[in-house]
Amino acid sequence: MGNRPGRQGLRDDLFKGHLKRHFKHTDQKTLEVLSSEDKTWALTQHDANLFTFKSEKFPCGHHEVEESCDGESDLLRRKAACTKNPGHAHFIPVASFTIHHLPEPYRTDEVHELILLQAALTVKVTVTCTSPHRPEFYAESEAPFPFFGRSRDTLTRTGTGFVRSLALFNENECVPLSSSEYLSSSTQWQVVGVIEIQTSSHVVYDDVEVKQTTCALGYDAEDGSGVDIGGFEYKRGMWVDESNMVGVVDDLGVAIKLAKNVERYRELCENLRQVYGSSDADNRLAVMASHPHGCCKLISIGELTRETLLYRTESVAMYNYTVHTCPGCSGAYVYIMGNSHSGLNQRHMGVNAHGNHSGEGLRKR
Repeated sequence: MGNRPGRQGLRDDLFKGHLKRHFKHTDQKTLEVLSSEDKTWALTQHDANLFTFKSEKFPCGHHEVEESCDGESDLLRRKAACTKNPGHAHFIPVASFTIHHLPEPYRTDEVHELILLQAALTVKVTVTCTSPHRPEFYAESEAPFPFFGRSRDTLTRTGTGFVRSLALFNENECVPLSSSEYLSSSTQWQVVGVIEIQTSSHVVYDDVEVKQTTCALGYDAEDGSGVDIGGFEYKRGMWVDESNMVGVVDDLGVAIKLAKNVERYRELCENLRQVYGSSDADNRLAVMASHPHGCCKLISIGELTRETLLYRTESVAMYNYTVHTCPGCSGAYVYIMGNSHSGLNQRHMGVNAHGNHSGEGLRKR
């Protein structure tokens, strides 16, 4: 879609009014779960084989943001010199991922499709400035907050993000449309796509940094290129290590494809919750699509190893897992098999004493 008179006014209107109402339901649902927790369920229905611990503070470890000083060539050098996962043999290119990469109990068409959609909705996040407002420590923790006091740095940071929502809006009335409504209608609407991308707050901290942030969609191979999106507005997350970026997708074809992928992904999350989430089986599959070292997108399969309940509640937890990660994976969405919350709340945060771990989010149910 080309630029038209009044486009900036439309963008401002979406950000200030209709957009906030459209995305409000996500956080509201989370708050409803937190306010109506069932502790009897927590004691009787949780997987018996997943080691569960409690912590009043957030036991975060070292971040996995990649830093570079010379663009893509420097990132490729860092990937080649990686000591955490030399050769990256346990990572799977998106184009090579098949159903046979999954553990036997999960080799179904729906699980395979969900992981490919998760990869399609994963983006590379590039940030070229550091906010002077970064705190010295994480809230609810004594752990140092990454990149505090480094606002004069000239290094570029890369992490990973996930397309949380894609809303199609009728430009003339700022009315939200589903992808099926748009595609099946004979009305010649002027449509714009409004995207919300979630990452970790230590990747993109505030409105200062978001103005110097770009996200690459579809960067699936080193010899390929993604679709870059910028011009974001910052939307604070409700978790300690969550931030969200809201922007406009000018390419209508890209916007419609993303909208369809988001709708189908949520549908599959719910389908798989009904299959795996309500059973007594030990469902510990964990999956991540990310951009290790700021390079092309790769998939990693593992399992949950540890759950830590946070803040004296039975509803909020962080997880450790065997999913392979590297610098550049911070902010990537971690899909947990059977999670009843359609995912979208567990982000990869880094490495602590118990291995790779997520940020906090709603507990696996």
